[in-house]
Amino acid sequence: MQPTLSKWRFGLILSALFMAFTPVSFSQETNANPLLDREFEFASGLIRILSMPDLAEKVMDQVDVTFPEAKERTKVIRAEALIARRRFKQAEELVSTMPKDSPKAQAIMLALADGYFQVGETERTRLLYVEFFNRYTNAAPVDPDLKRFYRDSAYKYGQMLSMRNDPLNAAKMYDKMIPLMGADERDQIRQIKLEQAELLLRAARDMPANSERAGMLKKARANSDEVVWGGMDLWFGRAVTALAQADLIEGYDERAIDLLQKNMVMLKKVDEKLSETGMISESPYAGARSLLGNIFKDRADVLSNTREVREAEALRFLERSASGYESLWKLIVRVNQRDGNLLESAKKNKTT
Repeated sequence: MQPTLSKWRFGLILSALFMAFTPVSFSQETNANPLLDREFEFASGLIRILSMPDLAEKVMDQVDVTFPEAKERTKVIRAEALIARRRFKQAEELVSTMPKDSPKAQAIMLALADGYFQVGETERTRLLYVEFFNRYTNAAPVDPDLKRFYRDSAYKYGQMLSMRNDPLNAAKMYDKMIPLMGADERDQIRQIKLEQAELLLRAARDMPANSERAGMLKKARANSDEVVWGGMDLWFGRAVTALAQADLIEGYDERAIDLLQKNMVMLKKVDEKLSETGMISESPYAGARSLLGNIFKDRADVLSNTREVREAEALRFLERSASGYESLWKLIVRVNQRDGNLLESAKKNKTT
């Protein structure tokens, strides 16, 4: 059975139908018109959120009639509709009729990059992103349509750079996004700052101790500290682990162990909350236990390889390491059991 649309989505569709078939009554001025900006954002949402490109085009048909001077701007939505249908060639033909330096043309190029990203054409996506972000190395664009794509594209390009094992430049893309995020996006900001911290730590791990690495670790710590104080959730757990990793990179093993052990009870509570909502596989508890186990195992290896073998001490660290891995294994078993139960339930529902 398909899930029913939520009330807000139902209202969104009714609003779209009203907009598509009712004359627009507000000012004819298209410059700095927040109401008109909202209609374009709304039409884009019909495509991106509700997968209704046909309805979005009807909205643009009405805008073209009421605001003939906004035709260049409606091309952005029409291109989005084409891209949503995977008609990339037609979208490219549309943008070829526009001045290359036009913000609207650049918005369509970012929309094309997003479309290529979704179908796995990573090289075409990368080339479009490189060309665009080379134009905006300092300030973000001010054009409202271009800004709509700028933030999402910066995130996707950051993900692409991360997958290409370039975490430092990936982290820099996040700096382009954060200034464009509003106060009502607190949870998203916490996620972005934590992900940026993790990227900076990945980059710092392979660097020599110098001022650049120190700056990266300082920023990673600041981001993680901010996330930790924002609430006890998934991002809290990952931020605790990130702070411990920063300590390890700088050689403060004891501080990392102390941080993880002090927060393990709270991480366990986060784990239980995520388990209740079916998100156990996202639990940061497993990562923290694994990191703690790795620290103890590394210590045991060092002690075992010293000239004067300290067997008792090495054995103690191996036991502590095994305890961490045992907890991790129990968590993996729980995830597998949950997945097995869900599969069995799905089979039963299918036969009934």
